[in-house]
Order: sequence, then C-alpha cells, then structure tokens
Amino acid sequence: MPVLQVRPGRLRPDTFRLRMRPSVPELVVRYGVRLVVGWRRELGVLVGALWLWGQLAGLVGADGARVLLGVAVLAVAVVGRWRRAVLGWLGVGRLRRRWAAACRAAGLEIGGRTPRVWRVRRTAAGAVMRVRVRDGQEVADLQRHALRLAAAMGGRGLRVVPDLEHAGRADVVLTTREALGELVTAEDLDADGEGASGLDAVVVGRREDGGPWLLRVRGSHVLVAGASGAGKGSVLWSILRGLGPHIHAGLVRIWAADPKGGMELGFGEPLFERFATDIGGIADLLEDAVAAMNRRTGWLRGRSRLHKPTTKEPLIVVMVDEIAALTAYATDREAKQKISAALSLLLSQGRAVGVVVIGAVQDPRKEVLPFRDLFQTRVALRMGASEVGLVLGDDAYTRGAWTDRIPMSLPGVGYVLVDGDPTPVRVRAAYVDDGEIHTMAARWGQAPDWAPAAWSALPGGGVPTPTLPMLGRPVRPIAPPPASPAAAAGPVAAAPPGSVAGPAAAGWVPDVGEYRPDEDTTVPLRAWTPEPPRALPPVPPADFDDGGPEAEAMWDRFVNRRTDRDQG
Repeated sequence: MPVLQVRPGRLRPDTFRLRMRPSVPELVVRYGVRLVVGWRRELGVLVGALWLWGQLAGLVGADGARVLLGVAVLAVAVVGRWRRAVLGWLGVGRLRRRWAAACRAAGLEIGGRTPRVWRVRRTAAGAVMRVRVRDGQEVADLQRHALRLAAAMGGRGLRVVPDLEHAGRADVVLTTREALGELVTAEDLDADGEGASGLDAVVVGRREDGGPWLLRVRGSHVLVAGASGAGKGSVLWSILRGLGPHIHAGLVRIWAADPKGGMELGFGEPLFERFATDIGGIADLLEDAVAAMNRRTGWLRGRSRLHKPTTKEPLIVVMVDEIAALTAYATDREAKQKISAALSLLLSQGRAVGVVVIGAVQDPRKEVLPFRDLFQTRVALRMGASEVGLVLGDDAYTRGAWTDRIPMSLPGVGYVLVDGDPTPVRVRAAYVDDGEIHTMAARWGQAPDWAPAAWSALPGGGVPTPTLPMLGRPVRPIAPPPASPAAAAGPVAAAPPGSVAGPAAAGWVPDVGEYRPDEDTTVPLRAWTPEPPRALPPVPPADFDDGGPEAEAMWDRFVNRRTDRDQG
C-alpha cells in the first residue's frame, strides 16, 4: 500500500506537508512486472529451452539432450532464413524496450505507462511500429517529440504517420540505415516498372521502404522544389523517361519550356512537340496550351469529367524548368503577366481536360510562386527547414519531412506529398545521365526536320551509327533515311512495329499519322535548332607523313580547314 509521508511546512512551523509515495512491495511488483513483460520473449525462449531439454533428457539422457540442443542451435545459426527469423522475433522485444525507454526520457509517460506498441514490421530502412497512445495523449505529442525519440532510440530519423481511421493510433517509422544511399539508375526504373499502370503510375525512382516511387501524371499537376543541386533535373528526366513509350505511341505530347536557354532540357528536344527557351516563346507556348485547353473543354462538356488520352487527343504535358525565372525574375513585364495568367488558368482548369503542368522551382515563396497550392503532387528536395512548409504544408516538418537533413551527397532525395495523404514519403529519383538522355531521344523521339536530308547527303547515302556530341558514347541506331531526296522532303512514315526500324531498333521514328497541316495551331519554335552534321576533312594516310615539304604543306592545309570549321 502507499506510504504517507508527513513533513513540516517550509514557510510556517504550524503547517505540514503530506506526500504519498509507493511502498517498497508496490515498487517491487511494479518494476518486476515491467521487467518480465519487457523481456517476455527472451524469457519464453529460455523457459522453452529448459522444458525441451528436460523432455529430451528423459528420452536420450542428459548428454544426448545437450547434443541435440547444440545441433538445433547450430542449425539456426547456419541457415540464413531461420537465423533471420529468430533474430527478428527477438529484435521486436528489444525494440519495444527501447521505445518504452525513449518515451519515458521524452516525457511521454502517463501513470507509469508509455504508448503501447501493438506490432512491429521490419523494412529495408529500419522498422515500422503500430503504436496506440495512452488516455490523455494524442498522436501530435509523438510528432512533436519525433527528434527526441529518434535520438533516444539511436536511429537516423523517426516519422509518425497518423491512422486516419483512429485518432489514437499511428505508424512510427524508425529509420536506422540509409536505404536511399545507393544510386537509382535507369535500369532500376525498367525493373520497377513491370507492375506500373500507364500514366496513372509512372515509375520515377524508389521509396525508402524499397518499393518503386510511382507518380501520377494524368490528372495531376506536379511541383518539384529544391535548392540548387538538389536533383530537380533528376526528377524531370525520370518523369520523361517514364513517359517515353507513351510519347512514342502518340498518347503524350510534351511542351517544354526552359528559360535557361535550353541548358537543362535541350538534350531531349526530339522528345518534345513544342520547345521554347526565351521569354517570348514561352509566353506563346503557354497561351497556346490555354487555347488547347479551352477547345478540349468545349469538346468534353457533357461527355466526360476526366480526359482519357488517345492518339487524336493526347495528354499534353507542359514541363517548365525554373518557373521563378518566368513569374518573378523576368524583366519583360508584359510577357510575365501573360505567363502568370496562362499558368494560373492551366493549373486551375487543365487537370481534368488532359493538360497538366510539371514545374521545377528553387524558391517556393508565395511572392515568387503565388499559385503553388494549385499543384496536387508536390516534391520537396533538399531545402531549409523554414521552406519545406511552403511546399508540403505548415506542419510538414513536424510530420517528418526533414529536408534540411538531406546531405548534399544524395541528389534526388526528397519527400513527396500527394493530395489526400497528409504523410510525406521519402523517395529518391533516378539519375539519368546525358548518354541515357540521348538514347531516350533516339528511341522515342522524333527526328529534327533537317535530319532526312542530312542523312541522304552523307557519302554513300548510308546512315552511320551516330556518336553523342562531346561525350563519345554511341547510342542505338537511328531510323534509316528516305530512299531519295524527293522522299526526304515529305513526311517520314513510321515503321511497322515488327520491322527493323521499329521500336526494336530503337530509332527516331516520327509519328505523323494523325498530323494534318490544316488543324495545326502551333506557332514556330523560338528555340535553338542544331545544325546538320558536317563531314570532317579527309585525314592524310599514316604512311604519307615522311617529313618532306609536300607532307608538311598537306598537313598545314588539313589543320587550317579543321580550324576554320570549328570557328565557323
């Protein structure tokens, strides 16, 4: 029973202080029960081993029982599946004890009881615990003490995911190892994309739990925010790579805008139907997107509430790199107003009619990006703790989106938030290098206008395997040119799927089956177009250089021609 302590008062001698303290037997019972409950798995194993030894000793003797138990322990230690199962089962008990100790250290104990762990599930990054808070607590208490709990449990991080069906339950995601430290390559996207379902689940990278990061493109605007070098380009190119087969099939058309002069998106120009790099061209592109949206809205009225992409009415993806250069930093006031008005209309009305916007920005402040709340899917890469709330919501940092803790050595790592799910998910986008971008353009893109004539003008009329400019890495063969210069001037027909120039050959196969000049409402591109390839001057034979005057004169002419070509 409790012990009543009576002490004299501190201010007046005729007053007393009463204090209730638990008695020694009560303390022994309380902490004894806590000890037994906390170590119940280990005690169960010990009691089971003693019982089994007693049973075996009665059958084969004490020595035989020890031998059989030793063989059983050795088998568990050798067989990997058994060893992981036993250690994982025992590790759950250890994790429960660490959780209880961390809650007591963080002040989350009520009446000597801490939030209860119902079940534990191991993941690639650590463990997920299903927790129920005690009476008088709320899940927000766990979120506010997430950093303290992570430090007490010795983990890299801890995220609390509330259960939307019960206010007193939550999933506590404890991260003990960096599951996203390994680079995600383009081949990983192909392996993870086997179960993806078209435009509603485009494989972009990998989640922290080891599963694929699936991004919905159809019916969702996407905003990618992060500091310089955080990996925004990786997210954009991973999306383009996931959309590549749909681009080649004619179900998706990319209208790209790169205000940095095409430095970021210029490599993939064959993938784009529209490409603009200057402020005027980008304004025209966005206004044309609004016009296409309005036309499609009238056509879908009374027929459907959500656009379904077809080859005649494909999904239009307006991809804008560095939106802040258009909405806040542009010096042309008239063009900036046009761009802001067009983006506002596209973000508020274009989702249902199949005109979606994918944008990247460094500075997510409201004065820079006033319509950021219109994006349904938002990705926050490495940025300051005060900025993550501007992208993922006011309490995003409390809910575990610790973007300021992402190291610079992990570009492409961030947190994604989708409307309807308040929990940020840690992900990493795949890294698509320049060689893979060229391969994407050659496999799924459309050849530039000058390509057929340039191929026909080559010596012999053949099409050599091209090399990547400034990289020296060969890409997959491109489609063969037309048979004659006259045919080169006309449209280039797409090869059948089973032919050599089809998808199996991974070439530039223009898809112009649905194209009609009288229905084309696009304006000419204002982007830089690469010039056709030129043939290099002939190289003198190796045995010609004998040191004589004639050889020296020919070498001078060769050097001068090469220099003139480079300067021109």
